[in-house]
Amino acid sequence: MSKRLASGVACARSTAAGSTSSRSAGAGSTAQGAPRAVAPDKITIAYQFGVGYAPLMIIKQQKLLEKAYPGLKVEWKQLASGTPITDGIIKGDIQIGAMGTGPMLVGWARGTNWKVIAPLDEADLWLMAKDSSIRTIADLRGKRIATPTATSIQAVALRKMAQVKLGNARALDSSLISMDHPDGMQALLSGQIDAHFTSPPFQFQEKVRGAHVVARSYNYFGAHTFLVNVMTQKFYDENRAFAQQFYRDIVAMHKLIDELISIRGTAGIYGAIGFVWFSTRLFGSLR
Repeated sequence: MSKRLASGVACARSTAAGSTSSRSAGAGSTAQGAPRAVAPDKITIAYQFGVGYAPLMIIKQQKLLEKAYPGLKVEWKQLASGTPITDGIIKGDIQIGAMGTGPMLVGWARGTNWKVIAPLDEADLWLMAKDSSIRTIADLRGKRIATPTATSIQAVALRKMAQVKLGNARALDSSLISMDHPDGMQALLSGQIDAHFTSPPFQFQEKVRGAHVVARSYNYFGAHTFLVNVMTQKFYDENRAFAQQFYRDIVAMHKLIDELISIRGTAGIYGAIGFVWFSTRLFGSLR
């Protein structure tokens, strides 16, 4: 682990935490004399593939939660899509889940009583194609289009594009194929599908390897987040101090990544990825 990274983590975390000292676990009292909330004994945190999960990955590699709450056991799971994460949260097997805004909103609409703790990033999502004849949304009629799931933020964005360009939000629904990002990238590059609506770093890798951008989500929604951390309202109510500390850690990691991007200049987000992920051997987890 880079000493520079560790130092940056400590500095960013200290800044985000401010003068708050409530993150320490165990018995005791606050300055006002109220009992201090303790962390759960064990939690499971689930996330997916992609650059957008970098804040969680730094927290994982630096063991920030374990350091804040000695004795806490944290299990990390990397899953292919938001569906198993949603199921795990509902069953109580996962306490904190990182997922797209699409699955989060669908779950909420269906009665899942969960709470968004923090967004993970902002990112312009690209709809990619390799066939040079596919240049517009209209060119995708009858084509095979991969998104993570039919309720993913990519699928939502595609329906918005179809509504604007084709007059029918569902015009391309019959073309949708569910694939996780790594498999979708390989399928696009090998010609098994015609288009892939993905996210960083896969869209960058596809572009380098000959694909082109058909459409960008920012052109239809403006700047937006596409990943959020959620937990059930029940878990939040029972572990409010822990949840608030988790939020502060996410904020601190955002600040750290912004600083890394600034330091790396034109290398941009790849500078942050290289400095943070390669130094912790995390990029391999993207297959």
